[in-house]
Amino acid sequence: MRALPWIGLMMGALSLAPGAQAQEVEANMGALRGSGGGENTYTWSFGYRQPVFRDFSVGLAWLNEGHVPDHHRDGVALQGWYEHALLDPRLTIGLGAGPYRYYDTTSGGFRPYTDEHGWAMLYSVTAKWSATRHLAYELRFNRVQAPGSVDSTSLLFGVVYRFPKNVTAPAVEAAGATRSGGFLHDDELTVMAGESVVNSLNSESTFAKSVEYRHAFSRHIEGTVSWIDQGNTPLTSRNGVAAQVWLTEPLYQDRVVLGLGLGPYVAADTYRISRDSSRTGAKLSGLLTMSAAYRFTGHWVARISWNRTVTDYNRDTDMFMAGVGYRF
Repeated sequence: MRALPWIGLMMGALSLAPGAQAQEVEANMGALRGSGGGENTYTWSFGYRQPVFRDFSVGLAWLNEGHVPDHHRDGVALQGWYEHALLDPRLTIGLGAGPYRYYDTTSGGFRPYTDEHGWAMLYSVTAKWSATRHLAYELRFNRVQAPGSVDSTSLLFGVVYRFPKNVTAPAVEAAGATRSGGFLHDDELTVMAGESVVNSLNSESTFAKSVEYRHAFSRHIEGTVSWIDQGNTPLTSRNGVAAQVWLTEPLYQDRVVLGLGLGPYVAADTYRISRDSSRTGAKLSGLLTMSAAYRFTGHWVARISWNRTVTDYNRDTDMFMAGVGYRF
């Protein structure tokens, strides 16, 4: 829970950046080497970047560092970026740096595994080649320095999509519709289902479902209240209620909305502490969610979400959910 105010600052930094549009989204894959003795694994990331002023931007990224022995680590990073064209206008070199909030499933000690949460610094160097006005290819070097944990070095390759300049223009206001929300309506009721995965070394999974009410306070700020049932696994059985504040970005005449939400999650959880014993009780955790919605009619939307439950008792989980919502 101590991470929530810091993640809130990350969201605030993006919302205060001048300009209404998300300039770029990017996805990368590559190879990573840990510092503990030459461990090699995969890595991938995806991110969102928005300009602040000429040559400078701010970006929010999710980084997965693969499976270094005894460490399964990923997390969210906020970086400031400087980019400049080099030799050819189509080639730009970028330098990025910023804090990285990581979630690491580790082995060792008297427990089968431990969910460790910590802070690191993420340093990046990129070379980007523009193939078209909207598509570029990127070669990226990442260096993670994590005091008290494993440092890592990685090389990734990926694609970058640059949004058109008018991508954030709002839709033409419909008769009787409000303008505070991204879809011309202030409220949404969504039913979702998917998979819940425990962040253990064995990644136990099960069926999960949720019902979510969403209200738009402005074009870029929303709030949700959700009931979530994360199902039953050999390690945990959890369901409860979550409240989140969202930073959102409507795109393409409000047909698409990207969002990042965070807030508290109060749940009843029966979780195993050893082979022969378990505990049951109400637990307060944090919930971090990335979501995307697409309006396919005036009121109906399709939504996908990736939720990370952040606990203080080694039962972090991911939920991969998809569903249908009604805007009203």
